[in-house]
Amino acid sequence: MRLKDRVVVVTGAGAGIGRAIAMLFARQGAAVTLYEINGDSLNETKTLIEGNGGHCLPVQGDVVDGDGIRHALESTAQKWGGIDILVANAGIAVGGSVVDMSEVEWNKVLNINLGGVYRMSHFGIPYLLQRGGGAIVNLTS
Repeated sequence: MRLKDRVVVVTGAGAGIGRAIAMLFARQGAAVTLYEINGDSLNETKTLIEGNGGHCLPVQGDVVDGDGIRHALESTAQKWGGIDILVANAGIAVGGSVVDMSEVEWNKVLNINLGGVYRMSHFGIPYLLQRGGGAIVNLTS
């Protein structure tokens, strides 16, 4: 198992693709920090991972909050000794075309979908470098 004993941080880990990614990493033996805005979804993912014998650290927070991301990364490194993989998955979609979208909605999408990737990379890369490198996976749907 190439992921055994690796440490992973996944944003948007409460449902959908993020939950599936977190569960897959945990099944492969990685320790996973779950970063999620929705507390109920966060706890559901935690229960699923731990119910299958996995190890996780649930942290409730929003990817638009740099201090929250910084806290999650610090907590992860303190708990497991470092970070190997960052998965910036949190994202939103607004229905309709760009013609119908307000500038406020557009800026919200950018702040979450792109800003979240920036914040994870900005605050997370130093942790990866402390361990000699790592991997970053950026996605949104």
